[in-house]
Amino acid sequence: MTNHNSADSDKYSNHQQATEAAKRLFKHNDEVSIEDIKEFDWSQFDVDKALSEAENPHREPVILAYLYWIEDLTQREIADRLGYSRGYIGQNMAEIPTGPDPTKHRASAGYYVNEDRGKVYSCYDGQSEFASEHRLLAVAEHGIEAVKGKVVHHENGHPLDNRAENIALMKKKEHDDLHNSDDSEFVIRNGEAKLVENPDADARRAVEEWWSDVGELSVEDVEADVGRQGA
Repeated sequence: MTNHNSADSDKYSNHQQATEAAKRLFKHNDEVSIEDIKEFDWSQFDVDKALSEAENPHREPVILAYLYWIEDLTQREIADRLGYSRGYIGQNMAEIPTGPDPTKHRASAGYYVNEDRGKVYSCYDGQSEFASEHRLLAVAEHGIEAVKGKVVHHENGHPLDNRAENIALMKKKEHDDLHNSDDSEFVIRNGEAKLVENPDADARRAVEEWWSDVGELSVEDVEADVGRQGA
């Protein structure tokens, strides 16, 4: 596979010459730039032949730089092609410039619900991070220092009700005691918030309003489930 974008296409007459010149480019230049790589004459470089000739192609700067900048592959795509993890390929590319060039990265962000918890996630070049929606809300309301080491409690017991007025910061023991006491209106069973029998009218209305707004369970549904579990 060859590339013909070089303005100096007759500089090297065959694959071997191009390969040796590319190796010198990386060997004698401690700070190879993106421009150095893109302006190099790759027209005679055959990456398939280079892959077959190299004992460890995943460690060859010439091959990695060509795949990344000339074939325009991401680190994940290079890893898949060479049969290694993205993280390992990333380590081997430490000497190869990978930015700044936003077109060389894959990024996304979004929201999903998992185990009755809203999650906000970001994904960058295959590496994902997520944070719970209620903890992000608590940080926005109270600041990160106040949230550190604290549990973010849902006042009405429903983990998807992330209105600012429905969250409070508590110590873990206080939170555990609240959700496991006999007189608590809400308990946690199997990771889910459940109404105990006979909640007061205000709590009932708050739960009814929340679940009807999101099109989920009604109070009757929750109470029926509580009854099935012997609450």
